[in-house]
Amino acid sequence: MHESVNKQIQKLADYCISEGIQNTGDGLWSISYDELHEHFDASVTDTNSTGQLLREELQQRKEVADCIMTEDSIEIAYHLEHCPNCYQGGITGAMNLFSLIGCNLEDIHLIDVDEEHDVATIVELNQNTLTNEGKTEWSDVLSAKVVRIYDGACGTQIDLSGSSAERIRDFSYMLAGYCSAENYDKWVAPDDSPKQSLRME
Repeated sequence: MHESVNKQIQKLADYCISEGIQNTGDGLWSISYDELHEHFDASVTDTNSTGQLLREELQQRKEVADCIMTEDSIEIAYHLEHCPNCYQGGITGAMNLFSLIGCNLEDIHLIDVDEEHDVATIVELNQNTLTNEGKTEWSDVLSAKVVRIYDGACGTQIDLSGSSAERIRDFSYMLAGYCSAENYDKWVAPDDSPKQSLRME
């Protein structure tokens, strides 16, 4: 990488991290491409080389748990120990699905807190389960707030708010393979281990 390009990427990443960890209250922060252009006169999109290099740089930073490039902005999840404001709200600061996928979630059931819907068992969900395109496509579900985690009728259940019941159901079904092979391959990262079997409830 050319030195001048590398310096620009470093500056952009530094800004994304400092802005996020200083202002977030739940470990999540969104920085628009317009904001980066305004401060650094940098052209960043989810499809150009600058955006790709910035995403790669952010993913290597110790403060960053994960990041998603959307059409308009970078959605970043930070490790909570680097976010001083996250401690003020106690454990609720961590309670959204996006920040939870930094852990290995196993045999879970995602439930809309207000509306009943069909449920699928998600055998495994972690930061490596989805492709970048998958994280973008399902960003509304990943950013849903976790209301409660408990041992329910289906097993381990996670009540979510902020996303529709239909989207939560479709997300679970997709991970269970109930979508086209084209979409599954587009949204779910390849797994070298034997293909997981997911069961419907």
